[in-house]
Amino acid sequence: STEAGSINSNFGHAATLAANSSTKKALLKFKSLASYLPASVTSSADIEKATLHIWIRSNSDNGLLTISRNSSAWQELAVTGATAPSVAPAPIPFTPATNAPGNFWYEVDVTDIIKTWVDNVSDPRSIMLETTAGEVVIDSKENTDTSHAAHLDITLVGGTGPQGPQGAAGAQGLQGPQGAQGFQGPQGIQGADGAQGSQGPQGFQGADGAQGSQGPQGFQGADGAQGSQGPQGFQGADGAQGPIGLTGATGLQGPTGATGLQGPTGATGLQGPTGATGLQGPTGPQGANGPAVYSNTGTAIANAKIVKGTVAVSTNTANVVSFSGSAIFSSIPNCTTSMEQTDGLTPTSIKITNLSTAGLSITLGVARTGLLHYICIGN
Repeated sequence: STEAGSINSNFGHAATLAANSSTKKALLKFKSLASYLPASVTSSADIEKATLHIWIRSNSDNGLLTISRNSSAWQELAVTGATAPSVAPAPIPFTPATNAPGNFWYEVDVTDIIKTWVDNVSDPRSIMLETTAGEVVIDSKENTDTSHAAHLDITLVGGTGPQGPQGAAGAQGLQGPQGAQGFQGPQGIQGADGAQGSQGPQGFQGADGAQGSQGPQGFQGADGAQGSQGPQGFQGADGAQGPIGLTGATGLQGPTGATGLQGPTGATGLQGPTGATGLQGPTGPQGANGPAVYSNTGTAIANAKIVKGTVAVSTNTANVVSFSGSAIFSSIPNCTTSMEQTDGLTPTSIKITNLSTAGLSITLGVARTGLLHYICIGN
């Protein structure tokens, strides 16, 4: 099929073919009629009827199909919107009276087109499908879900003869094209924590708190007991007055009086200077390395990192994703995408362009609404 919105894109491996009234055209190409019609069929007069059978997967607005014959050749894995074949003037393109319901075998009478092929052996044997409204999606021969490839039933003039003997088994067909890439696997286990960084410098000392109020005065201690006085001696007789004697020794000092009340505490002195910062502690042990990352050739990617993200989309214009800071790669990474649609429409193709170490562009085949996820791995 071809699509005007993706003029340089080829859909030769697509499992479905889409057709609408403006931008999308579904192309069907058939082998030479001589490879499966009897040798006795030499002109259109030998053809009584030809029916095209196609499997309709969906029909968005119950639109009618328009059937045309192509007048120029094309290659399945090369045709694009820019190289789409032209429509032949005869037979005149026509529209069957009944629409094509979804999940149903739809039959179209294409007798006039097949007769033109028989009378012109150089005809490219190509049919183009468009619609009068909405979008019709049919299964291609690459669809492995249903294996409902389009095919022709051709009835020859003169009726059906007896069944011939069964032919020998044909050679095994070529291997089919590689299937679409699977969904992204789950995220790997997180690697072990790295080594602990060195201790930062000590912060500044906070301001002094306000001085507390003075506590109450303690109780005064009790006075010690006074010693007892000795007995008085007998008085002697008066003697003659002698000479004045020497001055006697000073008597013992009386007991110390009680201690007076304590005076208030003086103001706190200025704070001394901050002491020197202590030595830095030893570095902790280094954590174990995380799991290795490999390229698709089995080569380990040094200093690998993963950058992933999500873009909300609703059109098929290019979505530019830019990396910055540590997310920028030193070499071009490997990137993959997946689409989480929210509009319920059929899936579309996703194309990555302008891939560089600092970003990429992601474009949808057709406009779809949802979340576009991307993940890039490199170093």
